[in-house]
Amino acid sequence: MFKLFILILISSAIARHHHIVGGKSQADPSDQGVSIAVSYAKSNFASYCQLPGYQWKQTLGVQSQIVAGSKYYISAQVQKDQSTETIEVQVWLQPLQNDGTQKISIVGSVAIKISDVGSPSGKRQSDLQSEVSYQRVLGLAIDNFSQYCNLPGYQWVGVESVEGQLVAGRNYHIYAKVQNQNQVRKIHIVIHLPTDNSVAKFQSCSQKA
Repeated sequence: MFKLFILILISSAIARHHHIVGGKSQADPSDQGVSIAVSYAKSNFASYCQLPGYQWKQTLGVQSQIVAGSKYYISAQVQKDQSTETIEVQVWLQPLQNDGTQKISIVGSVAIKISDVGSPSGKRQSDLQSEVSYQRVLGLAIDNFSQYCNLPGYQWVGVESVEGQLVAGRNYHIYAKVQNQNQVRKIHIVIHLPTDNSVAKFQSCSQKA
């Protein structure tokens, strides 16, 4: 029992001073992998995140995770003209190979908000009007919400806000008002548009208080 207690104390001390495999932690700025991952994210985020024309503005923070190499979660602000987006890019730096090479790739990104003035993204609703993909998704929502959301007789009133989520393409989270005579409801529709911009599909619809 005493030996087990000593082992627990030693394990706890090690955990405080070293990364635990599989767990995320703040990246060490002196870690060479951080600079490699950030540099790669800067060069490749626009194509992966479908943000053409955006430039890397600043790195906000980096977390690392040890998993068959190292995965880096890089939070950053990117900018195009007056629009600023906050994104997180996940970069995987694989273990060093026997021939001295090391593979690196972007393996994921997280949700970014793209609607309200004063939001963390800073992207205005008017900016969305020029996006062909958004217009396609909005048209699908307006034409089909009553059937998909099981709200027969309701008419589309208007969009309150929109959020974008980068997942092998983009999920559009549309928050809107619909009305049937004197009854007004708020709904949340999720529509997925694949990377190849082929066929947009409803993912879910829920009613909000």
